[in-house]
Amino acid sequence: TDKIDADEQSTFVRWGVTELLPRMLAHADREEWMMSALGAGTALGALHDLGRAVLVLHGHKHNATARSLDGTQTGQGDVLIASAGSAGTAGSIHHASTHRAARLWPSFNVVELDERSVGVDTAAFGWKGRSRGEVDVSPLVWASRHGARWKVEPVTSRARDAGPRVASDVQRVRLVRSQRVGRWDLSVVRRVSPDLDARVPHPVETLVPIPGATAYVRGVRVEAPHDLPLGFEPTRYWIEGGAFRTHAEALRAHRGNAAPYGQVELLVRYHATVAELRVEGLPFVETIASATDAGSGRQIVLPVERDGDAFVVRLAPCPPRTILRLAWPLEDVASLAPRMELPPRPRVRVRREVVGVG
Repeated sequence: TDKIDADEQSTFVRWGVTELLPRMLAHADREEWMMSALGAGTALGALHDLGRAVLVLHGHKHNATARSLDGTQTGQGDVLIASAGSAGTAGSIHHASTHRAARLWPSFNVVELDERSVGVDTAAFGWKGRSRGEVDVSPLVWASRHGARWKVEPVTSRARDAGPRVASDVQRVRLVRSQRVGRWDLSVVRRVSPDLDARVPHPVETLVPIPGATAYVRGVRVEAPHDLPLGFEPTRYWIEGGAFRTHAEALRAHRGNAAPYGQVELLVRYHATVAELRVEGLPFVETIASATDAGSGRQIVLPVERDGDAFVVRLAPCPPRTILRLAWPLEDVASLAPRMELPPRPRVRVRREVVGVG
């Protein structure tokens, strides 16, 4: 559900994608939802009805992915979809066009196809700095064809081992009730500790706050997106209105298209022995945590630990370009959610009899 990246286009194109399209068609600024709205389900149904094993090579999709869809009715065939990654462009992870924003390596898919099988690899290549000229090839999908069926063999995903490393990447976020209605202010402390046995990076955080929020560094307002050098000492900054507290405010800010959850996240740019996201000041609610590989789009659920009033999300070791995220139901949604109540326990009366002796 990534938004269409138009940051580097002309003002007119950006306005058309971000303002005009969503008014004409719901979620038109999001690639997968737009595709579904325009009849992708019907197209897939037609491919199944061909009655043979179909291979679909999908174009630019930010993340290289593969999916296998089995035919569910007699006479239908299977559909195998292989989607290309950045299609040769260095896409920004957070769609921020700053000079030092975290970007994915440009990539393309290599397809080997014969009458019995298909194999797809993703080839990514370094495009600047020390990584220029490096090539990383990883398997995306391999399948053999049996009539109208695809038999998919699992492949092993792996993180690129080259690149800088850090000992730890820790972000502490304290939520403070904002003067802005329906929002939290965020007091953030970020600390990256170097790994002295590895190549030392020059860490940078790109501040990309939610719509309507304002970022302050050392008390000075900065225009977003903003590249903030981190160094290896604690770095502090403040995001006024940086998280939604109510769904009503989220809907207002996103023009009617917003999930009923608030969230904070940490983008870990380099290999880290341990990465940690600590959120304080959040009322006791049900939370969910996840780790997303920005390169592949794969997401896993992580446990949430309690430490006093803090919710802690930790991943060790943490691959590069991983987004740690903590989410929770917004106040006006959580208050309306049905609560599970245990049935009353029946009271058991014990009949006592007094037996006379004599």
